[in-house]
Amino acid sequence: MKQQRNGLIDFYRFIFALIIVIHHAMWLDGRYVGDIENKVFFRGGYSAVEFFFILSGFLLSKKAYDNQMDDRIGEKTWNEIFKRIKTMYPAFIIAYVIAFSLKYYFNGGNLLGMISSSVGELTLLLGAGFSFGDVIIGPIWYFSDLLISILLLFPLMKKYKKTFSTIIAPIIVILGYGYLAMSFKHLAITIDQLGIICGGILRGCCGVALGNVIFYLSLKDRIDFTKFGKIVLKLFEITCFILVIFFMNKHSGDYFDFIEIMLFAIIILLAFKYDYNNKIFNNKITSVLGEYSAILYVVHYSLIQIPKRIWPETWEMEYVMWIVMTNVVSVIVFLFIKFVFPKIHKAIKRLLVLDVDTK
Repeated sequence: MKQQRNGLIDFYRFIFALIIVIHHAMWLDGRYVGDIENKVFFRGGYSAVEFFFILSGFLLSKKAYDNQMDDRIGEKTWNEIFKRIKTMYPAFIIAYVIAFSLKYYFNGGNLLGMISSSVGELTLLLGAGFSFGDVIIGPIWYFSDLLISILLLFPLMKKYKKTFSTIIAPIIVILGYGYLAMSFKHLAITIDQLGIICGGILRGCCGVALGNVIFYLSLKDRIDFTKFGKIVLKLFEITCFILVIFFMNKHSGDYFDFIEIMLFAIIILLAFKYDYNNKIFNNKITSVLGEYSAILYVVHYSLIQIPKRIWPETWEMEYVMWIVMTNVVSVIVFLFIKFVFPKIHKAIKRLLVLDVDTK
């Protein structure tokens, strides 16, 4: 039986993906400019990525805690990685083709050189340091670092289960985030090299480990709140959500990033432990928005390659067009991936793979 989606979590996914889109408006002219930053909403929207790292760690932990035999940990780890690649890579390729075409059309250049410099990006190894030139789809660093984090941590989750959740994961969270706080005082690092790993991988490992801790806490017995207690709990969850929105809008590149991490952890824990059967959010609309959020994140940055002169002269209109166009293109890709691509994939598979009757 297919597991029911958590409608509230799907709502959060969409909101935080949209915030990242709004945040990236500061790169519309192809370079970071301070005066534009002051006009952009959610200047600290980059920290919304932490929500997705923590959420991925939570969902991954469900599989790590299953009762199946652990003699195939390596195989199961790669299955988790390939499952995510299979889900997101088609959308990434479409976004890459759009962005690459726009960049080549408007700026020209060495076609072969542009393709070869994208090897790290196309192989999803950008997060490991394989950056050989301009990155076409910048946000793909998150996907790359998530896969590497899974490769590093899922085997330990699977093998040690509660020991990982109570000892190893807290150590990763405390020391990892502590190092980032001490060294940078914020989380706005992606492919920055930190010794043998990139900053994004450290962010990914910390987030996934924190998600594992949150999952372990969710296994504890639920508190049987009174009706008034449930109202207080819901108000607390809403307050955490409002605070994280406020901090991302008003703060950028400072220690508030780490406060937001705690708020993300709280709303994810409460959403799964006490709001799983939320009648307001558990519907087809939030389910679609949850699926769409991943496509929006991957696809939206492709339009950044459109040069400044093509956008409206006024910043306000440019901002509006950015939000509208990114969502229009993302919706088209989403519909293609959901309804057209499976048919194309099935036709290609039928053409290339011999259907053998095993009966």
